[in-house]
Amino acid sequence: MQLSEDGKSWVPINPKSSGFLSSKSTFKTLKKLPSDISLDQSNVTIVTNTPPSNTATTLFVGGSIFGVILAVLILVITVIAPLIFFALLLWGFLRLLGNDQTFFEFLASFG
Repeated sequence: MQLSEDGKSWVPINPKSSGFLSSKSTFKTLKKLPSDISLDQSNVTIVTNTPPSNTATTLFVGGSIFGVILAVLILVITVIAPLIFFALLLWGFLRLLGNDQTFFEFLASFG
């Protein structure tokens, strides 16, 4: 942006780039150099219109797949495995009491 000729408003340096902020913009914050003349010593935000790299996309997709696999594994370990253990334990007690059912017949008797 630059100051207009009358000094009352800001106008783009390159009029062709009217939409300089887009949904694909990425922001990079850089420290000002000591040689910059400025009253404000804050950071400068530079906007670039670069899409994510192939590495970033691959890491995102790989991480998502890993997250789904991990969630299923946690579900199996915390919910399904204890239920199977409980069913085997209950079936074992029934076997000790003289029941002749196989484990699968025992499971089918609940359905």
